[in-house]
Amino acid sequence: MTKEGTYIKMFSHNDLDGVASPVILMDLLSKKSKNITFYPPTFSSTGKDGTIDDDIVRFLNSDKAKLTDVVYITDLTPSDKVLDLLNQGSEECGFRWRIFDHHITAAWSMAKYPNNVCNYQNMRNNEHSATSITTTFMEYATPIELMKIDKFRKIGQLAEVVRLYDTWEWFANDSELAKQAKKLNDLFYLYPPSQRVNLLQMATSIGVEELLNRNKSFIDAVEENEAEYIENKIENSRIVRFAKYNIAVVHAEQYISNLGNTMCRKLNADFSIVLHGSDGRQLSLRSVLNIDVSKVAKEYFNGGGHEHAAGGTATDDFIKAVYSL
Repeated sequence: MTKEGTYIKMFSHNDLDGVASPVILMDLLSKKSKNITFYPPTFSSTGKDGTIDDDIVRFLNSDKAKLTDVVYITDLTPSDKVLDLLNQGSEECGFRWRIFDHHITAAWSMAKYPNNVCNYQNMRNNEHSATSITTTFMEYATPIELMKIDKFRKIGQLAEVVRLYDTWEWFANDSELAKQAKKLNDLFYLYPPSQRVNLLQMATSIGVEELLNRNKSFIDAVEENEAEYIENKIENSRIVRFAKYNIAVVHAEQYISNLGNTMCRKLNADFSIVLHGSDGRQLSLRSVLNIDVSKVAKEYFNGGGHEHAAGGTATDDFIKAVYSL
């Protein structure tokens, strides 16, 4: 088979930052060259039961791998074993590969493949997302700087709004962009997964502000429901003493991040944990104090994440502490 131009395959996480990253990457790459063909991105999950490893192995075993020139992975990193398979596959099939990830739990990959991996340690500060790493390392400016250039204004705005949400800066920020960050995330999850790429591509075309204006009634309804839900859950939360911490704990299945952060601000606790999932043992940890919940998650809950946002799985000891009250 004869092909012309450059063929690119992308893998990414399935949250707002993960879906926005390939959208932004495709836009920036298209501005560099018009002779590019993008295969549909594959959006994977992470964690113990995540799909990223299987998705990459499936790609490597397909005929498409031999037709691909570049593989980009954003907002997640495969396991050590699969990363080696990816590198081996690139040598056998002739494609190049690059990872843009900002999770500290994936920092090991940059040490192993420094020419292929851009992790958070390359940035000037820790307040970044996969979108901001993407704009910087594609030889463009940071999202804020891109917004000052008319040609890149809309794509820069999308990258910055997503960064604000993903780093949770929006929660303590009253700027217009911070307000847009929360609203965009709400809108993102109103759309079915199959339509989310198109939604964010529309943001790069008409701008985030106009996109939100066109969907104002839907967003307003979500915000009203969310406020009522969070208020009810906080009323039903409890303070649990576990290890050396006082933890605000509640069960919930919706608005987990915002609920956890609101609990931290309104309740007298070191940090919050939201129990969720089909078995009620999945944990979402949030903090606003100088407590690194990624370390707490790793030490006690076989998990990890960011300094103020992490995840894990409840142990029997923790469940006993919760229900002993």
